[in-house]
Amino acid sequence: MTLATLADVLQPARAGGYAVAGLVTLGWEDMRAFVAAAEAEDCPVILQAGPSCRAHTPLPILGKMFRHLAEHAGVPVVAHLDHGYTFDECKEALDSGFTSLMFDGSRKPLAQNISETAQIAEMAHRAGISCEGEIGFVGYANGAASAGTDPAEAARFARETGVDAMAISVGNVHLQQDQSGGLDEARIAAIEAVTDVPLVIHGGSGVPAAQRRTLARTTAISKFNIGTELRMAFGAALRRAVNADADRFDRVTILQDTHDPVVAATRAVLKTMKGKDMIRIALLGSGRIGQVHANSLLGIDGARIAAVCDAVPAAAEALARRTGAKVMDTDAILADAEIDAVVIGTPTTTHYDLIHAAAAERKAIFCEKPIDLNAERIRDCLKIVSAHDVPFLVAFNRRFDPNFGALKQQIDDGSVGNVEMITILSRDPGPPPIGYVKTSGGLFRDMMIHDFDMARFLLGEDPTELFAHGSCLVDPEIGAAGDVDTAMVTLRTASGKLCHISNSRRATYGYDQRVEVHGSAGMVRADNVLTSTVELSTASGFRRAPTEPFFLERYSDAYRAEMLHFIDAVTTGNAPSPSGLDGFKAQVIADAADTSRRSGQPQALDFSYSI
Repeated sequence: MTLATLADVLQPARAGGYAVAGLVTLGWEDMRAFVAAAEAEDCPVILQAGPSCRAHTPLPILGKMFRHLAEHAGVPVVAHLDHGYTFDECKEALDSGFTSLMFDGSRKPLAQNISETAQIAEMAHRAGISCEGEIGFVGYANGAASAGTDPAEAARFARETGVDAMAISVGNVHLQQDQSGGLDEARIAAIEAVTDVPLVIHGGSGVPAAQRRTLARTTAISKFNIGTELRMAFGAALRRAVNADADRFDRVTILQDTHDPVVAATRAVLKTMKGKDMIRIALLGSGRIGQVHANSLLGIDGARIAAVCDAVPAAAEALARRTGAKVMDTDAILADAEIDAVVIGTPTTTHYDLIHAAAAERKAIFCEKPIDLNAERIRDCLKIVSAHDVPFLVAFNRRFDPNFGALKQQIDDGSVGNVEMITILSRDPGPPPIGYVKTSGGLFRDMMIHDFDMARFLLGEDPTELFAHGSCLVDPEIGAAGDVDTAMVTLRTASGKLCHISNSRRATYGYDQRVEVHGSAGMVRADNVLTSTVELSTASGFRRAPTEPFFLERYSDAYRAEMLHFIDAVTTGNAPSPSGLDGFKAQVIADAADTSRRSGQPQALDFSYSI
């Protein structure tokens, strides 16, 4: 795991309802113990070099120590300068390999604090690292009194400095040796109401553990600095080690006895900052769809991205930095008993083996469509999932689109009477790369498979036969690869309901996604989602906004909703839907459509399946 910046670990914390500990270091012994504790708790950690640490050990040495620990750690580690008071000091830390700079101008007039902090933030961001500033003054036990943070000044400070994190004064005090105090939660609420910058509490040792836990889960406080509490634990362990053997003089052996007690004390601190009991999820695949699912998970209470992997290491590292997750290989993820579920966003050819392996390890499975390109292999997957009784969701995300959901509700409410005909239009703004086409399984299995699932979803019964036509009208290379780019399929159910599906790899006017349902008592339609609701009317006519550009934008709400459904299913034990059987049936329809297109003959549909 490489070094992380402060923003890398605080943004996921802010979104995920937990906080990260900024642990004040004094030497190698506590640094090493802090990282060991973070690994044991599987959470990121911020190693902080404050003024007393820097007085003992030069910044270039501290930078090397922090980086060495980070490079061998299994969790994200931030190398953070704490309470830098001058530009030169912050510049030296940057040059020494630190990934986060805290500039403390809190004792200066507001305008000067803003100006100097902004200068440090600009320098940090130019170098690709983070900056923390302080507004309001945090005092010291038996020392200088605090000056509480004014919310209006905090809003201005955050806006004009561009800091990645903002330390505030809300009743916290440095060097407090007990937890008899508490923070001003009303002031915290007033501050977080005027800024979305992650908030930081210095003097976190004096905050009661229960309040730390509550604030980490429910407010914008994303970092607690802890120093005194762990220095006291180290001092107590050192005294015990010295007193245990009056004749022992080798400091290395004496200091070794402090490691386990400091690790234990640090783990207790880290536990207070964790979010709610969360489902721990691993993302298998860190490409485009993996990033989409990561975005959904980062905003969901009750779930945490614990690990990521990808065949391209750089992609996994980038996603890990953004989510605060570990980078692990697939075998390690599947063997990790602490991981509850996997999201399979890898190429379709890998799904079969991953489903079998994940089911054998009894992990809940969220699998991108299609499950496989072969219906018989999908049957095998469903058998292994059933044998191990694990939740299994196939990601037909369009079922979770709010517009299609409202349309389905109108059908279920009987608003259109008995369904008689359904028309589904799905047209992409342009064809995918030819390399993708060659491995996708073809238009019916890759693109129209979504519409086959939507047809079953809206018809309320399975189709029994179909007829398909296909042509290559968009890109001759697609035809040379044995596929089509323009297709129509008609489905018929046993009761006589009809569904017509139209697909094209080209729509010059944008991403076209429409559904119309005609029934005995009326008709209901879901139109395209536009980029805005603005309509211009002039003498030349009416003009509306364009459609959303592609599926990531059009179905952003659906992606989040399907992940919420999956998390709920895993948490409650309810069966997720769409199920593996839904994935199997969509594949059977896709296979039959391809056969019909090639043969020019209608095809009967056989969904027979047994465990």
